[in-house]
Amino acid sequence: MCHKNGVIHRDLNLENFLHSNKKINSPLHAIDFGLCVLFTTSLLKNKLYLAKYS
Repeated sequence: MCHKNGVIHRDLNLENFLHSNKKINSPLHAIDFGLCVLFTTSLLKNKLYLAKYS
């Protein structure tokens, strides 16, 4: 859901995930969005263009 809302986490590691509860099949949730960045589709396209042709 983060990417759909324009959020890139940028610090994914095992310590940044929590289970909803103690059940074995409980969903995981990403936490600690301190290094996240917000993006728009146009911003992402511009960065991809610049990376490709720089």
